[in-house]
Amino acid sequence: MMKKKHLILFILAGFVACEEKEPLPQYPQEVSFTEYLLEGTSCQWKRFPYDIGDTVVIINSKEDLEKYFECMDESNYPVIDFSTHTLLFAHGIAPSSIVNTSCSSLQQTSKHKYRMKVDIVTGDATVISNWQVPIIINKLGEENIIELIVTTKFHSL
Repeated sequence: MMKKKHLILFILAGFVACEEKEPLPQYPQEVSFTEYLLEGTSCQWKRFPYDIGDTVVIINSKEDLEKYFECMDESNYPVIDFSTHTLLFAHGIAPSSIVNTSCSSLQQTSKHKYRMKVDIVTGDATVISNWQVPIIINKLGEENIIELIVTTKFHSL
């Protein structure tokens, strides 16, 4: 009778030991994103002081988003579902006119760290210009850290 109990315990222990474990995530991982555009609206991004430098902000609410742009008609900007999404708002200053800006890559480099790569193409007009690159991603918490890498290329017209 004792042998049956040991056999059952051994079989149960075998099932527990053979449980499949979820693999640990491998880093870096590419993160999908969508550009957030104000084109076709009466809204525009606010200008920032020239001493702020290049930075990226994690925006998780409509109230926070509205700190960064202004609209003639407040009801026509593209809505974001902040219960499931986050807006990463990268912005800064370029030493000359802006021809184009884009996010070329967003990678998750560890559990709470990300790397956002922004490409800026500048023209030959010597004016200090504000640039903005807003993207929408799946929801992030405020505890995450976004490393911003900005690459500037000159394009002569």
